[in-house]
Formats: sequence, structure tokens, C-alpha cells
Amino acid sequence: MSALLRRHADRTPAEAVPLHTWLDTFRTVLRATPDAEVPTLRATAQRLPLSTRTLQRRLGEHRTTWPDELQTVRSERALRLLTSTDMTLGSVARHAGYAGPGGLHRAVRRWTGQPVAAFRAHSDDDHPTEASTVRLGSWTRGRHTAEAAPRTS
Repeated sequence: MSALLRRHADRTPAEAVPLHTWLDTFRTVLRATPDAEVPTLRATAQRLPLSTRTLQRRLGEHRTTWPDELQTVRSERALRLLTSTDMTLGSVARHAGYAGPGGLHRAVRRWTGQPVAAFRAHSDDDHPTEASTVRLGSWTRGRHTAEAAPRTS
């Protein structure tokens, strides 16, 4: 038994199974909100289970905010629905949490640099190119930070 424990203790952290961080768990819960619902701070906190203030504090500890995380989920949801469905722009806007198509139009142009129609046309291409990479990002303290995310067809 002692030999087994010694071998276990000698394992390096690199060999250990990676654990999910609290932020990974939070993002999983946030993304698990059904498409027909817009995630709210209160509902997400209840699913974790935390108070809304504790949720905001934990997000701050991970150098992010509720609005930043919500924007990321909204953009992922909207772009996925635009590329994988024939839903009207108004329906996609509602499912992504926008009041109407105008806000979604502006958001898609900000994320991708293209109008919705051009973005949808590119999503129908059979051959992915560098143009099939969209820019997702979050607004952080007055600055827009973007990261490349491969588009899925």
C-alpha cells in the first residue's frame, strides 16, 4: 500500500488529470440556458447555487464580468443560429437576447466586420478559407478585445 501511495505522490502535476476551473463550470452553466431563453444573472446564480453578488465577485476574481460573459454567449448563439438555421433575423435576434433585428445587425457587423447577409452567404461556402474566421470578443473597460474563433458549418 505504501508503494502505491508513494508512486501517487511522486506524480507530477503535468501527469494529473486536468480539473475544470470555477470559470469553466460557470460558462458551462451559462451556455446550457435553452436557446429560447435569455440568461439572467439571477437565474444563472441560482443554478450554481450562489447569490448574485457572490457570482459577480467570483467573476471579478477571474477578471471578467457578467456583461462580458453574457455578450460572449449572445454572440456565440446568434452566429450559430445565423449559420445553422434559416430563422428570420427577428427570430435570431429574440433568441440571442436582442430587442429587434437592428441591434443584431449592428452586433454582427461589430463581430464579423460584415453585414448579416454577407455573413450568412459566407457561411454557405463549401470550402472554408481564412474568411471563415470570425472575430468574437468582449468589451472590457471601454476597450474591445477580440479573439479569433473558427466558424463551424
